[in-house]
Amino acid sequence: MTLFLSVTLSVFPHGTVTYPPSRIWNCFQEGPESPDSASCIAAVASHGTQALYDWNEINQANVNGNHRQYIMDGNLASGGRPEKYGGMDQVRPDWVSTLVSPGPLTVTWTNHAPHATAYYEVYITKESWSPDQPLTWDSLVLLVRTPPSGPERIVNIPVTLPVRTGKHVIYSIWQRSDSGEAFYSASDIHFDGGGSDTQAPSTPTGLGASNTTQTTADLSWNAATDNVGVTGYDIYQGDTVIASVNGTSYQITGLTANTSYPFRVKAKDAANNQSGFSNTITVTTLDTGGGSDTQAPSIPTNLGTSNTTQTTIDLSWNAATDNVGVTGYDIYQENTFITTVNSTSYQVTGLTQNTSYSFRVKAKDAAGNQSDFSNIATTTTLPDIGGGNCAGIPQYVVGTSYSQGEEIQNAGGKYTCNIPGWCSSIGAWAYAPGTGVYWQHAWSKTGDCNSKALYSLFPTVTKDVVSLMMKAESTSLIKINLYDFTGKLMNSQTYQGNQKSITQDLSKLKEGLYIFRIYIDGKVYTERIIKK
Repeated sequence: MTLFLSVTLSVFPHGTVTYPPSRIWNCFQEGPESPDSASCIAAVASHGTQALYDWNEINQANVNGNHRQYIMDGNLASGGRPEKYGGMDQVRPDWVSTLVSPGPLTVTWTNHAPHATAYYEVYITKESWSPDQPLTWDSLVLLVRTPPSGPERIVNIPVTLPVRTGKHVIYSIWQRSDSGEAFYSASDIHFDGGGSDTQAPSTPTGLGASNTTQTTADLSWNAATDNVGVTGYDIYQGDTVIASVNGTSYQITGLTANTSYPFRVKAKDAANNQSGFSNTITVTTLDTGGGSDTQAPSIPTNLGTSNTTQTTIDLSWNAATDNVGVTGYDIYQENTFITTVNSTSYQVTGLTQNTSYSFRVKAKDAAGNQSDFSNIATTTTLPDIGGGNCAGIPQYVVGTSYSQGEEIQNAGGKYTCNIPGWCSSIGAWAYAPGTGVYWQHAWSKTGDCNSKALYSLFPTVTKDVVSLMMKAESTSLIKINLYDFTGKLMNSQTYQGNQKSITQDLSKLKEGLYIFRIYIDGKVYTERIIKK
């Protein structure tokens, strides 16, 4: 690619709840310049259109979990930023709402750029709250708090809505773990009826145990049913509740070797109706003396490599089996131990370009038994893509600290860092220049390393048109598919292979990120464009 605009982009490490759609997401979907609903029209009248274009930026940069300290009552929907997002704090009964019923619901966060997560919290307004009251911390009750998780663009959070009537608000918080930053979302919902719930869930059945070790045991059972919805299960050790979970399985930890324990389970609903006890099972942990488990896991098979770059190789293999349970896999480079993982895949990083590497894997169990080595997988990292007008420009390396204006090469192109925090982010895979999902938010592309590139697509940031310039001497048919950032196909066009210049008009599209997939001679090329 030979021509690209160099621009300064807004910071977008953000997200919002897209189901049930948040207030700001609804207003953005209606169109910032001409919204449809009275509430969104009023929000634009009071605070302008920019807040809606920045729908994914209702945040506090350094809150670090201290949400009540930074966000005052009445400003929850604006995330404590009423000067910009105060239109979302309007106290009015006509916010566009999503029809719901008591019981299971999935809350979906769509994150424009994912980051490592400390937790998501999902709240609902109390039964006594009404739309003529402001949102306050005391008006909320917590439905769920998720455990820490890695960066994800789409996050689905299962909750169980309690019995409510009329209009209410689901309020959600995304607290990052790689910084103190947090994001906030207010979604309006409307219950379709329902009165007091006095019916208890059915009794859970089929409680059993598996994968018992000296200190742990896995419990599982069949799901209970309820007229409104089961909200969780209380797990009893004897007559004592030791845990409450939403699913139908749980791992008991901290047990003593060679000891028997009784367990049973109750189901409950949002109105705190409880079922009867499930069947009782007795679990006896394994004996450590002499090592009662002496059987090694089976050998992992079909170790292979994929997605090889200049500095990384993805490994994957088939799971091993064990008489008690596989607890992990040790990964070796040649004869050198690298790391232990719990899954059947791993990305090896920090490698040298154009170098051959060999890997193999062992499975292990809780008693320390190890399998024999898997097959050996050997592959060679990609060669330096420098040369041409990229000679002397360093190769991009994930995790390296980059300063503003610093130039690197990656994926056949050269790039300049615009936002150092993102260029060097702990979630930098999402911003890897030329390949990451959101690289254009952190980098500007300044040219190609390979003078034999098939085409140039420019500009990457535009208000109206983009141009595809074919460089190849001759090609077959050219097909261009245009998608929005959710993956929805917006347009598909096919052109004759002798066309050297193709222009696509984006002027009627909403602002945002769009993806081009270009099909040339049986190969697919992916490009990302930002429509301003």
